[in-house]
Amino acid sequence: MNKHFEFNEGLCSLEVWEMQEINGGSTFWEWAGWVAGQTIRCFEHVTQSAAAYQSSLPANLKK
Repeated sequence: MNKHFEFNEGLCSLEVWEMQEINGGSTFWEWAGWVAGQTIRCFEHVTQSAAAYQSSLPANLKK
């Protein structure tokens, strides 16, 4: 089992066991779920910031 590999072809070239060894052995779906959750949190933060900015504008600048 060769633990040293190159990312010439991206993540698609990895075997299942290689994907599991990324991030200390967690499964791919745990990792994908974490990424999806962080993406949702990012969009939520941007939406809240945009709403706060829009509400802070004077009435003549609001859309």
